[in-house]
Amino acid sequence: MASQVVELAVVDVGKTTCNKIYSMINIFFKFHANTNSLREKMSELTVCKKNIEEDLESADKQGKVAAQPVKEWLTKVNNIEGQVNSVEKDTTARLKHLCGCFPNCCLRFKFSKSSMEEIQEVNQLIGSANFPTGLVVNTWLEPVQQIPGPSIMDQNAASKLLDRLMELVLNDHIRKIGIYGMGGVGKTALISNLNNMMGDRTFSVQPFDIIIWVTVSSITDLHGIQLQIADRLKFKEVLENQSKERWATVLLERLKKEKKFLLILDDVWEKVDLDKVGIPQDLMGCKIILTTRSLAVCNQMGTNENIKVDALNNKAGWKLFSEHVGELPDVEEIKSLAMAVARECKGLPLAIKVVGSSMRGKKRVELWRDALRRLRMLAPTIERVEKEVFLPLKWSYDSLQG
Repeated sequence: MASQVVELAVVDVGKTTCNKIYSMINIFFKFHANTNSLREKMSELTVCKKNIEEDLESADKQGKVAAQPVKEWLTKVNNIEGQVNSVEKDTTARLKHLCGCFPNCCLRFKFSKSSMEEIQEVNQLIGSANFPTGLVVNTWLEPVQQIPGPSIMDQNAASKLLDRLMELVLNDHIRKIGIYGMGGVGKTALISNLNNMMGDRTFSVQPFDIIIWVTVSSITDLHGIQLQIADRLKFKEVLENQSKERWATVLLERLKKEKKFLLILDDVWEKVDLDKVGIPQDLMGCKIILTTRSLAVCNQMGTNENIKVDALNNKAGWKLFSEHVGELPDVEEIKSLAMAVARECKGLPLAIKVVGSSMRGKKRVELWRDALRRLRMLAPTIERVEKEVFLPLKWSYDSLQG
């Protein structure tokens, strides 16, 4: 019995050893077959990858991005492509070094076995290229993002400017619109109301696929402008993965996928080189609005039409001031002082709002006299500083309690 057990064990070991040896010999002699088969499978995988990337590119134009399983699949494909290319280069180099011969049995076996393993991995990737939940997820870009801020519809002059601006925006022959005027007169309020109207108003056909609002803090910070645009397009991660030297090119290609878009450049102090940013200017659907303090900047930017925003007249200024100061005491002297305070704000909406709000609820004549006195004292001290910036800041500071 013992001898039979030993005999069976020896036979099993022999079979296992023979099978392993046969498998190794088989792998060794199928070197060329395995490498050729791998190339064929890689070609099949490449076609599959190309089809998926084309579908993703088409979906990208509709504001959709690759689903996470698809991203992971593409990463695995890129990895196997790099792995196979590396092995092929190594194999080619060694064959060339040995004048086409391949006498090193260990290396021949190694490359043949590696090819078999990669064929298996490639087959798995090809088999998993069907995504039951879909290639993309919908990250549709809302055409308009509502901007918080007060309406100017009840301000007669501002409302007329808004109507004029809307008229220009809807004119297909106008590409660039400039809005200029001194600081604090409500240029940003004008375009924010336009933006919100685009979202609220029902058009038979929406004028733009997307409205992009950018605050231009400095023309030297082109990358900052580019990032704001990319963020609105949900394209920021893609842009940041590129070298900054290519940002303009990449952004240009992305913007060209939008058939119709409105770009708002708010608070432009000097000419912005749109080409360096990556903004297409030759597309029929591309329209640009810029706000600036200088008509010269509008001209330098090549605007087709310009709208000047002036300070409010005394009547409009008083109306806005009344809205922010609230109900005044039934005292004639306080009303007279309040009207004088409103006039000292020089028709600047920003100053009117700040001063009016700070005087809200003040019922003593002395406080109104002091407010008027302080406003009049400010003027000689700020000859070289823009009043529309200085006045509300100084007033806010002086109004702090404690």
